[in-house]
Amino acid sequence: MPIGPLPTWVPQPGQVRAITQGQGVLANNYRDVVAPYYEPFFAVKAINDYSGARVNLYWGQYGALVGFGGGHSSTNDNSVWGLELTSTGMSFKRLVNPTPYFGTGTDSTTKANNAGQSGSPRVYCDQTYGEALIGGPEGIGVQQVGVPSAPHSYDALDIVGPGSGGGAGGSLYKVVQSVATYSGDNAGAGNRTTFIAAHATDFPNSTGGTGAYAWRRVSDDASFTAIMSREPPYSSRFVPAQQRIYIETGKVSHQPVWFNLATKVYKAGTGSGKTVTASGGNSVSLVHVPERNLLLYFGTDTSQNLRVNSMPVGPNDNNPSWSAPRALSASISYAAGGGDGHPIHVCWCAENNRLIVGAVSGDENCVYEIEIPADLASTWPCTRVPFPAGQSIAWARGGTWPKGWEYNRRVKAIVYIASVGSDTSAADVVYVYRPRGT
Repeated sequence: MPIGPLPTWVPQPGQVRAITQGQGVLANNYRDVVAPYYEPFFAVKAINDYSGARVNLYWGQYGALVGFGGGHSSTNDNSVWGLELTSTGMSFKRLVNPTPYFGTGTDSTTKANNAGQSGSPRVYCDQTYGEALIGGPEGIGVQQVGVPSAPHSYDALDIVGPGSGGGAGGSLYKVVQSVATYSGDNAGAGNRTTFIAAHATDFPNSTGGTGAYAWRRVSDDASFTAIMSREPPYSSRFVPAQQRIYIETGKVSHQPVWFNLATKVYKAGTGSGKTVTASGGNSVSLVHVPERNLLLYFGTDTSQNLRVNSMPVGPNDNNPSWSAPRALSASISYAAGGGDGHPIHVCWCAENNRLIVGAVSGDENCVYEIEIPADLASTWPCTRVPFPAGQSIAWARGGTWPKGWEYNRRVKAIVYIASVGSDTSAADVVYVYRPRGT
């Protein structure tokens, strides 16, 4: 996929650019694209609370960030949103319209009830697939077949390209869903915490208008229980060489589990689980390194320093195991940021052959680069890379999970959102960091 000329808004290698709406590059604020029957003040939590986004390299010439989230204590807004990148700018788009739980009226009461204002009527989802119900709980409400209710998506979203059965413009996959709908932990009998059910939004093109795309249920397989009772947060990562989406929880060790795109079923391997400690592991991130056929699990140790396990995921690694923790040459702190931890920011940059780590506790104005040695049992070299004077990133903290801390090779940069504004008091800001050597 040739990238063509770099967009005009991409900084020089090693530099950060903060792009504020209203300055000619970011065309709008996220709240501007919220559905008219949802109240933006609450609906923006689909981005801000416990939810993430993925880089979609198949969208247009330069790609897009595509996200989905919300859920318990956040919002009912189950829209899919995108941040489209162009040669001269970027703009938010609503790709999938949210469920009209209380209708499509634009009066303040309907908007607040749909979005999930404190005290609004309860919203429900079915207890098999976590799909939206209009009009009441299971047995009363009308199930919106194939439409997942808004969950905390954490780091558990994936983009599947056309070569793996995705749309020509990519497909957004969600294979695990937790704490859905604003009203409560899935708002159903027993308050189930987690649904293991696969849904996808296909993008046959990148030119559709507002709300032009839709969710679908990928598989009726919803009986998988290997991580059903595990407490979130979750991370997932698609490995094209295996046609699998791996799923990991942040608080417990379990055998590797995955969703197979070819067979459309979930499976638990018999290999060893990763290392988790009681006072670490609340935050979790999986990183795929295709050049090395590796999947990396990032959590924290008992001192809340970054820890990494590796797992081989080449075409013939049918039943892989997680390694013991690898040795890093430096202590990289991810001290807890409240009850939901300090979200880990790690991505792989193939162009400089480094892992890029951001949002380090107590060391804000820099990233760390981690090299993966030829011998994985050797110490992994870590290098602190400070930002130039006057440049900084306002990192996601606590329940505000990172959106887009992922290298986009089409623009040679990481396009990153920490959070967005709920009202007109502040313009949205997108950060662009271009790693060294790109």
